[in-house]
Amino acid sequence: MSAPLVVYVIAVIFLATLIRSALGFGEALVAVPLLAMRIPITVAAPLAVLISVVVAAGIVVQDWRRVELRSASGLILSSLPGIPIGILLPVRGNEQVVKSILGALIVTFAIYVSRPRRGRVYPGIVMHYW
Repeated sequence: MSAPLVVYVIAVIFLATLIRSALGFGEALVAVPLLAMRIPITVAAPLAVLISVVVAAGIVVQDWRRVELRSASGLILSSLPGIPIGILLPVRGNEQVVKSILGALIVTFAIYVSRPRRGRVYPGIVMHYW
């Protein structure tokens, strides 16, 4: 691995971790596409997961008393069906197809979250639209 590539990977991981620290999520959403531009997706995805798990483990160790087990168990159980797909698709699939699917998912999600949602009410939160 060349020195510029190592610097790029470290910068992407730093940026992704910074975003997760500021927003509470989004580390893999930032890291995987940016890493996949320079390294194979079969390396980028596991690297992003590894970094995410290390960061999450540090947070859990620090704040384990504040973990809401009921909410966490629901999220964990609902994510289990996607694990085999997440493992097999990068390993067995064509890298260009996987990158295209990843790009389409990111664009679709960005469009979805940027739509105005005037009918939603969040208790205790004032939503302003300009």
